[in-house]
Amino acid sequence: MAGVSDSSGTNGFLILRYLPNGILDNSFGINGKKVVSFGYNYQEAHGVIIQPDGKIVVTGHGSDGLINSDYDILTVRLKSTGEIDSSFGNNGKVITDFGKDENANTICLQTNNKIVIGGSYNNSDFLTLRLKANGVLDSTYGTNGKVISNLGDLSYITSVAIQSNGKIIAGGTRGTGNSVFAIARYNTNGTKDTTFGSQGFVYTDYGNNSDQVSKVVVQPDQKIVAVGGTGLYYDTKHEYIAVARYKTNGSLDSNFGTNGKSTLQYPNFRAFANDIVLQTDNKLVVTGVLTSDTNQDYILTRLKTNGNFDSSFGTNGTTITDFGSLSDVAYGVKLQGGDSSIIVAGTSQSFFTADTIDVSVAAYNQSGIQQKIISKIRHWMQHHNGIIWDANNNIRSYTVQRSYDGVHFSSIARINSNNNAALTYEDPTPLSGNNYYRLQTTSINGAINYSNVLAVSNNDIKISPNPATNNLQIQGLPSNQKTELTIVDITGNIKLQAVANASSYNLNITSLKQGNYLLKIEMNGEVVTKQFVKE
Repeated sequence: MAGVSDSSGTNGFLILRYLPNGILDNSFGINGKKVVSFGYNYQEAHGVIIQPDGKIVVTGHGSDGLINSDYDILTVRLKSTGEIDSSFGNNGKVITDFGKDENANTICLQTNNKIVIGGSYNNSDFLTLRLKANGVLDSTYGTNGKVISNLGDLSYITSVAIQSNGKIIAGGTRGTGNSVFAIARYNTNGTKDTTFGSQGFVYTDYGNNSDQVSKVVVQPDQKIVAVGGTGLYYDTKHEYIAVARYKTNGSLDSNFGTNGKSTLQYPNFRAFANDIVLQTDNKLVVTGVLTSDTNQDYILTRLKTNGNFDSSFGTNGTTITDFGSLSDVAYGVKLQGGDSSIIVAGTSQSFFTADTIDVSVAAYNQSGIQQKIISKIRHWMQHHNGIIWDANNNIRSYTVQRSYDGVHFSSIARINSNNNAALTYEDPTPLSGNNYYRLQTTSINGAINYSNVLAVSNNDIKISPNPATNNLQIQGLPSNQKTELTIVDITGNIKLQAVANASSYNLNITSLKQGNYLLKIEMNGEVVTKQFVKE
């Protein structure tokens, strides 16, 4: 899996590998996790592929986050162990900048191990680019390795796929307020395939104001299936999953859904599909998010080859998974062990605070029954009150610096980089409240640089039980001062308030209705928040 690791302003590609039983693979990276930074303030991965030799290619984009700063496409290749593969690009990384905003949303691998990446150029045009197996732009594709297609309106690619003849299918969206499905086909050299649709492009309008493509797949018969949503942002009770199937010439397949289009409706819910996978029996497994007025859940549905719900799967073709969070969103689906298991991955989080985002995974059998897994992903630089970082042959030494306010820093430790086993530091005497850390790096040439700042709260407040019924026990509070306790509901309304005078406090929550709440603990000039469930 690939996505983003973000904590206290420090950001990077997050790559995870799980064993078949859903446990993180400790032989990969650090305890199953690898974070790769390209040095940008903001960077996130959107696509991952596995090469036949087991190497892993991840792509996405990054920006400094400053006014007028452009986005660049970022690509990295890892060995099967999680180490960066220095034989790819520049020491394992490729930064692609065409002088405008370039975004990468998807990646696929050709049979010759060339890599095709799709996204947008200047936030308005279809963009595909092709890298050779060594990470260099392929000059035989398009213009110096890239193809930019202006569709006459704001457009972007969200998915690419390869047909058996090597032609490239790009699926995306054209337009804003009244957007439509947009499918393009390019020849192997990047030129438009004029035998497909109208001069290489096909547009599909569901007539529901706003339609968006999230994924395209190619069937064994070379027909193309696109999935996403329709009715978006128009009427929140009429946002549906949209699926379309196209013949090899780009025309809609009348044997699928209604005249080639299928709309999956869930009364009183909003639904959107983020991914689709094709089973060996050509049934389609679709995943995404189901949204109500109060929360979001994974949605997984299976369609027959004619585009209708497969009633043998879940309940009338659909299964819904709630991880107990306010927002559970499925972003990717894959098949494991042939068609024996369906693996879905996404995120689970509270609406209250951005630092509670988890990676969530569910495994389903062919009947749609699931086994849920949640993995709390902590940032690579944080380990309790400690700092962990990667070895770098260009760095002579690291200096750990600490601050009480994030502005004024003092050095507390210096570690030479030639001792790889010691590239970690645990602060033995952290300050009370928030601690701000950064790394000062000294290169072999004497140049000094600084990492982003990491904030670590030095408190050990615990609440139990969670979920709770009548009483909530709070431990780890300051024992020599008053601590204000406030409980708010999901809309931010205050439901309970109390004042604690000891390190432990028993808060009566009998009056609360069942649901999700946030406990705010104000002490020492800072606010600590804890989420809990009232049963």
